[in-house]
Amino acid sequence: MINVIKKLKNYTSYRSVDLLEEAVACFLESADNPLKLVESIIFSCIAIEKIIREKLQIINPALILSEIDPFAIAKLSKKENQLIKKPLKKIKIKSANILTLFNRFFLFCEGVKYRNGLERLFEIRNEIVHSSNEYVNESLINIILTKYAFPFMKMYSGIFDKKLWEEINRMAKIAHDMFQVDLNKKITAAKKKFDLLSEHTLKQKLESKLILGLDESEERLNLICPACRKLTTSLVAGIDIDYNPDGPPTTNVYSYTICRACNLELDSIEYKEIINHPEKYLGKGKSWSVIEDLESPDPEYDDYYGID
Repeated sequence: MINVIKKLKNYTSYRSVDLLEEAVACFLESADNPLKLVESIIFSCIAIEKIIREKLQIINPALILSEIDPFAIAKLSKKENQLIKKPLKKIKIKSANILTLFNRFFLFCEGVKYRNGLERLFEIRNEIVHSSNEYVNESLINIILTKYAFPFMKMYSGIFDKKLWEEINRMAKIAHDMFQVDLNKKITAAKKKFDLLSEHTLKQKLESKLILGLDESEERLNLICPACRKLTTSLVAGIDIDYNPDGPPTTNVYSYTICRACNLELDSIEYKEIINHPEKYLGKGKSWSVIEDLESPDPEYDDYYGID
């Protein structure tokens, strides 16, 4: 795994189109080699970030900066010689982290429907890079790549010919079917564990607080659980900060749902599946649409836009 990551770091200077081609090629070769799926994830993330930076720089070079600094803008625009007041120290350009780039990009560019999947892809990339755990959830990654990452890439690259795109769409359908099977297995396993709980144990679980990470918070929504059918599902949101000695830290916001009764935990892609197909998982007349309302950004908050 470490050798794979070291090798891929050498590709950061490549064009986004080349990276996209590598990402798709690795994905297609991943059936017999799981490490190829890891390579596809990392190639995709590098390519997506390059696309976003390139598009934002065309709109305005300042949009890729961590802070809106006039000296840094002058250097980035190659207009340092036009500065009347010279900087007191050497100008350093600090790039914005990926979350800020997403915020700014989707203010100007199409494709916001892919954002949730793209953010989850970057979370998985971070888990791979910063963890010794080599296990990857193939059905989840396949659906993220085929239904979110590759369509986003297609929108801004045009590298997919008609036959290749038809094949990816076919695989997206297969990936979604496999994803649904895995999700239903996960729900069924939680239901079986719940059925073994005594009334006393259940009461204790419901009265106790969730054990959360340092940067996590719970929104107790009391939504119906697809496994145990109790009104005990909460939304948890957190922040993952990856400190970078050479630049600004990379901040990823993540969320998941968890049932306080049966402990069924679903990541953002899994609970989006339930939001999109409520009757299939929750029953007639039931819904998790309140989660979408909570996740909808409030345009009055400047920090959402990532603009200082």
